[in-house]
Amino acid sequence: MNLSEQAARLTELRDQILTLADTDGDLSDEDATRYAELNTEFDELRATHEADFVRAAEYAQRIEAVRNFEAGAFEAPEERRAPAFHREVDPFDESYRAEVGAREAATRAIGESRHIDADAQAEASRKLALAYTDPDNMRGFDEYVLVHGSDDYTSAFLKMTSGRSWDLTDAEKHAFRSAQRWDENRAMSLTAANGGALIPSFLDPTVILTNSGTINPLRAISRVESVMTNVWTGVTSAGITLAYGTEAGDSSDVAASYQSPSVTCYKASGTVPVSIEAFEDIQGLGAEVAREIADAKDRLDAQVFTKGTGSNQPIGVVTALYGETTLWSSHSTNSAMTATDVLNTQNALPARWQNSASWIGSLHYHNRVRQFGTAYYGQTREFGQPISDSILGRPAYQASDMSTALSSVTNVAWVYGDFSNFLIADRVGMAVEFIPHLFSAGNTLPNGRRGWYVHYRNGSDVVNNTAFVLSVNPGA
Repeated sequence: MNLSEQAARLTELRDQILTLADTDGDLSDEDATRYAELNTEFDELRATHEADFVRAAEYAQRIEAVRNFEAGAFEAPEERRAPAFHREVDPFDESYRAEVGAREAATRAIGESRHIDADAQAEASRKLALAYTDPDNMRGFDEYVLVHGSDDYTSAFLKMTSGRSWDLTDAEKHAFRSAQRWDENRAMSLTAANGGALIPSFLDPTVILTNSGTINPLRAISRVESVMTNVWTGVTSAGITLAYGTEAGDSSDVAASYQSPSVTCYKASGTVPVSIEAFEDIQGLGAEVAREIADAKDRLDAQVFTKGTGSNQPIGVVTALYGETTLWSSHSTNSAMTATDVLNTQNALPARWQNSASWIGSLHYHNRVRQFGTAYYGQTREFGQPISDSILGRPAYQASDMSTALSSVTNVAWVYGDFSNFLIADRVGMAVEFIPHLFSAGNTLPNGRRGWYVHYRNGSDVVNNTAFVLSVNPGA
């Protein structure tokens, strides 16, 4: 497995372990064995992942050093300074970057950041590794960190987005202009115009993923990739088939069939209006606006990742699968769902995906499963206890944007499958533009409000339909 696949599997193992751990220690013998196996695999894969990450970083550093080599560019041995890790250095200093390369400087910048915690540093480091292991999608992320992560750029951004451009220091002006030039060269916006300043990289929710509490499990259980381009591209295969044969006989043709799925990122935007009085009076307004932006993004993500149309927005998992009627497991009775319907849905999924499969459904259908009673393999809990976190031995997640009724054939009660085959692509770089005056509709006069215009890009789609089954209403 490559680094991205390892990270996806580690996330999957973590979720499975936590699901078993939530049983408050009351594990069956089978679950206890499974719990031990998952922990063993997690520990071994984590060690492998860390070792591979270090090797990738060392390799990338060597390549960067070769790329930056110029004959006669090195100082005489007696004049050389001590190695960088023995000196007090500023990773954002252009001379330091020229000396050690963008990769090492960005690594140090992430490790020394005062703006993010250990988990956020790990996520940013993972994206940095992708810049070298997946250059088609993430080339330039190291430069993005260095240009948009310095304290000078952060303070310039805060001043620019609060209408205080006149108050920029020389260092802040230099940092902001450097970022503008980089944005133009990398085409970070949909058009030639930038349309706003990029949020500092260590505060950018497209770099450091956050969850504001929306009941949206898809980011946790799906495959999430970061891109510096507008389209994520990958490679999938249905695998090969082997067969026994006679002695000295010809082998069968087992050539694999490869596909190149792609996920397009779409622009989402919005304006956060604030009265001029609140702008002047409320302390910490910027932090509150940041929380509002994160919450709005999380809610919109939950909606489109579930039922997005694919028309100027991401394709939701339900939308992507619904057109394939071969993936339907129809209920036996219109406008109803029985335990047998749930069993049939699980049975319809190919064996290849069963061990990694999960359920997503609304609270309505979680409660319906609870009503089946304990006769169905003990999958439900007594009334008053928490919603069951598993159905038929597989993790079950509540998704607020799933259907809550079975009134027509368009209603999907459950999506069951291996969600590593549902891909979410985050285009790195959320932009914010300060608007000093907002205007009411129908006239040209200011309405006493200011605001922030925010835009970002992401996308989603199923990359392998055979990994899923839909539990659907048969219709009248």
